[in-house]
Amino acid sequence: LDNEFVTRRETAVADTFQIYNEPGKSGRDNFNHRINMGIDWKIDSFNSIKITPNLSYQTTESFTDKIFSTTGIKGTVLSDGLNRSANTNEGFNLNVNALYRHRFKKAGRTFSTELRLGNNISDGEGSQFTINKSYGGPAAGRRDTLDQRNFTDAQTNNLGATVRYTEPMSRRSLLEASFFHNQSSSERNQRTFNFNKTTGNYDIVNIRLTNLFDNDYITTGAGLKFRENRTGWNYTIGADIQNAELKSLVQGKAEPIAQSFLNVLPNAQIQIGKNRYRNFRLIYNGTTQNPTVTQLQPIEDISDPLNLTKGNPQLKQSFSNNFRINYN
Repeated sequence: LDNEFVTRRETAVADTFQIYNEPGKSGRDNFNHRINMGIDWKIDSFNSIKITPNLSYQTTESFTDKIFSTTGIKGTVLSDGLNRSANTNEGFNLNVNALYRHRFKKAGRTFSTELRLGNNISDGEGSQFTINKSYGGPAAGRRDTLDQRNFTDAQTNNLGATVRYTEPMSRRSLLEASFFHNQSSSERNQRTFNFNKTTGNYDIVNIRLTNLFDNDYITTGAGLKFRENRTGWNYTIGADIQNAELKSLVQGKAEPIAQSFLNVLPNAQIQIGKNRYRNFRLIYNGTTQNPTVTQLQPIEDISDPLNLTKGNPQLKQSFSNNFRINYN
């Protein structure tokens, strides 16, 4: 994927304007290989096991090359420069899902347990070269040069389990109770080195952009759902209560940053229609999303020198309300 772009931005400064222009190009090559498998074993009329492993391998190469300038309203150049960056990343993912199902003699009474395992390993390296020259104001004549390389190693391990039990309440309705536990452990090691003119190598450690970061996220909870089938329509209503623990450890700090959250996650669905070919469905569910290790690690992203971003180790989880309407 190749892309050519031009950015133009006007900024009001006191009683005048500054105009920022940035033409450039970027490219990205992505290679993804996947293997998916499934094992479904029906032990007998009451018991079954289903195992679904999947494996993926991905490599990504990307670059950005752009020049930029800031001018005053009369066309006077205030600053200009260039920015070149390139990155190569390699990732490996392995996920296994195992489901055991047991059906009792009483119709509607079931028991199931699900186990989820996951492992993600990624390695990356990149380069950054930036020149920024100033022509006006207190910084007139200043020239800033950035020439560095960075290396990133990351690994995430996931483990989760869910137990469900359903009990018929009547001929048309049933109650489902569930319990779940999930935990995710992540480690991200980023190392950045500046160019050394004396040796001609990238061997000066950039302390500001070098960091080892550990993150653990654990969720435990239980849920209850009620389902009922009526003539021509059916509905489900329920909620989960979830406790989440987020712990982040920044290299050099003795105590981790710990946060805890208690959430109620409601869900509901109603379906109107006599068959699956013609029906109307309204679905709602509330979900939470924990911050990624990249969002938490307090390392600056300098790929755009004029718009720096930095991870926040005290970032909290997000809560989403999802509504969906389907008509077939």
